[in-house]
Amino acid sequence: MTRTTSPLLFRFISDAELDPILSTYAISLHDRWCRGSLQGFFRQSLCYLPGQRYSTPTSYDFCRLYTNVNLIAHWVNLGHVQLEDVRDRILQSLTFQPTVHPHQLNSLMILLKISGATFAAYVDPSVMDRCCELLKPSNLGSEQVAAGLAEVRTLILTIKINFEC
Repeated sequence: MTRTTSPLLFRFISDAELDPILSTYAISLHDRWCRGSLQGFFRQSLCYLPGQRYSTPTSYDFCRLYTNVNLIAHWVNLGHVQLEDVRDRILQSLTFQPTVHPHQLNSLMILLKISGATFAAYVDPSVMDRCCELLKPSNLGSEQVAAGLAEVRTLILTIKINFEC
C-alpha cells in the first residue's frame, strides 16, 4: 500500500464505523487494524534480523513490513497509537540496538517522513536526536542503504521578539 492510498483506507474505515448499518461490524476497526499492524511490525522486524532461524526475507516480505510501518505512521498521526507504544516500543526497537539493520533504518525513515512531528511531540528530544543521527548518510554502515535515504537535519527555531515602548 502506497502512502497515497493510505488516506483512502482510513477514510473507508471511518465511513464504515459511522455508517448505521456497517457500524455494528466495524466498531473500533481503526484500533483493531492498528493493533494488528503493530504486532506484525514487531514480529516481522525481529524475523528479518540476520542470524534468525527464519529463511532470508524476500522483497515481498519487506514490502509487507513497510506497509505496516506506513499504516502505523498514519495511525500515530490520527492518535490511534498510544503514547507508550511510540515512546517505549516503536522507536526503541528501531534505534537502540547494538547494530541497526537496513530494514530498521528504512522503517525509521518512513515513520519520520510521515509522522515525524508527532513523534517529536511524543518523545524526549534525545530520542529524536538519536533518530536523526542514525539517518545521516555519513553514519550509515551500508552504502546501499545510504543511497536511498534522504538527508536529515534537525530544525532550529529562531524567535524574534520586538519590544516597542
